Amino acid sequence: MVIQAVNAGARRPDALLHTAGRLLEQGRQAQAVAVLKSSLRNLRTVAPGLAGEMAGLLDSRGLSGEALELLLQTDPNRRNQEERLHLADLLRRHERYSEALDEYDAILREDPANAEASLRKVETLAWKGDLHTALPLARDLVRVQPENRSARLLLARILSWDGRVEEAEAEYKRLLGEQQ
Repeated sequence: MVIQAVNAGARRPDALLHTAGRLLEQGRQAQAVAVLKSSLRNLRTVAPGLAGEMAGLLDSRGLSGEALELLLQTDPNRRNQEERLHLADLLRRHERYSEALDEYDAILREDPANAEASLRKVETLAWKGDLHTALPLARDLVRVQPENRSARLLLARILSWDGRVEEAEAEYKRLLGEQQ
């Protein structure tokens, strides 16, 4: 019944998100996912960011696989940067590292100064186990942005994962302000 109502005209983005949110609150995840997917398929034009909001709603409820599916069904050329970052994050959380790295690279080609995409790309390389590539990139991030706490934390983690305990400890101390 809910899907029929959506298909019959309840296509305002705020109404769709509200309906899906209510369904999720009621534990009706399958229906919420169906409403969102059906909406994306049936809307003539998808408002910028709407797919990202839908995916965010699902992801926030622990439905990252469904959020990933939803974003993948959108037109890659119409995704905004926030949606692309979220898609890349979902891909890496689902261990689809190569696809995530491709997405980060595409974002960085368009916006080379995007600190978030740079950081997440390096983190993805580390998660993938490519510490040899991730470590110098993490050092570069910290060199370029010495006050970026997230970059410094990532560098410390990568050093730790690479078995460089003393260097990792020094980075953690810098992060905590205990060492210059």
